[in-house]
Amino acid sequence: MRTEIFIRATRTQNVLGEKGRRIRELTSLVQKRFRFPQDSVELYAEKVANRGLCAISQTKSLRYKLFGGLAVRRCVKNRIFDEVIDLEAFVSKL
Repeated sequence: MRTEIFIRATRTQNVLGEKGRRIRELTSLVQKRFRFPQDSVELYAEKVANRGLCAISQTKSLRYKLFGGLAVRRCVKNRIFDEVIDLEAFVSKL
């Protein structure tokens, strides 16, 4: 029996790592931690379809901007502005 685990991320390259190394390490850690048989777990990284609907991606976006040195007011204003643009695009498709 094979177990498939999908990791949703906005930056899938960070999950995959260089030449897929990080995803292989994560797979190995999951197998050992939860005592799965050898080669019975597969991890996949998929991109979050709409970042605006994902609370975790919103907070990570703010975190990256704040740690990057951007002012708090400007970070929040930019996030809100991005969501308004996304909402306008969504409504125009209806």
